[in-house]
Amino acid sequence: FQDMQCGCCGERLYWRPKTEQWFCRQCGMWTKPIQEKELSDAITIKLEWIQRHSEVIRSPTTQRNVQSIKAAKLAREIQTDLLETEPNADALIAKILRRAELEYEFCSAGDADPATMQIRKACAEYDLTDGFPYTFYKEVVSKVILYRDTHIEVRLQNGQIV
Repeated sequence: FQDMQCGCCGERLYWRPKTEQWFCRQCGMWTKPIQEKELSDAITIKLEWIQRHSEVIRSPTTQRNVQSIKAAKLAREIQTDLLETEPNADALIAKILRRAELEYEFCSAGDADPATMQIRKACAEYDLTDGFPYTFYKEVVSKVILYRDTHIEVRLQNGQIV
């Protein structure tokens, strides 16, 4: 496995076949000894769990307070207009509706994250067989996070950790 990540610092882990341990050059963490087959089996079990529980796969959270420059300018104009003692109601309504239109055009609500869609598609279509599911692994997993006690987590292609 070339994509093992340190559970302590997040850097790449390196395999030492003599001691059957993974180690991190960055923070110096060494895992407990673990045979390659044992690690492979743990990853396979995690992949099977992900496939059976694909409802836990979520799109990465996006920044919610992003807006276009035009919408921000209109928001300031609306605030200024609201401070007037007798604002022009028709003009104010028109600005509010235009700002809503700009916000709608600019937002990504409802847009599905392509990586998340690919993971869900792989979960729905892949038939886990005997042996290590390399194809499914490559479609779904970005990194395997390994901790000192050999506990693993999986970073999915969309950045989510399971």
